[in-house]
This record gives sequence, structure tokens and C-alpha cells, in this order.
Amino acid sequence: IDFPITIITSENDPYGDLSYAQRSARKLGCACANLGDLGHINGKSQLGYWDQGYNLLQSFARSLSH
Repeated sequence: IDFPITIITSENDPYGDLSYAQRSARKLGCACANLGDLGHINGKSQLGYWDQGYNLLQSFARSLSH
């Protein structure tokens, strides 16, 4: 893959289980961040201002400049 990827996953996502996300990350050669029991992570997840997600985004952005 010619661009950076990080898969963000949850242990209890009803649309894709953790093992699927981890296998996909291995196939793509990218990182996989398991964030615990958050269900399906999207705009309807009611996570509010999500510090954990924001911090992951900031870390990912910093990694692009290296």
C-alpha cells in the first residue's frame, strides 16, 4: 500500500469482529488499534467529544511528518 493506514476497531463491533479487523491489518501491513468495548465506531455511537479518538488522530498525523 502506498499510503499510511491505521485500522481503528472495537472488541464488540456488530459489523466486524476484532479478529477480522486484525486479519485485515496484517493483510494491509498496517497498525490495528483495539479500543475496547465501544460497539460500532461512527457518528451515531454517542461517544461525544472523544478524547481517545482525537489523540489517535493526532498521533497518526504526527507519524505522517516523520
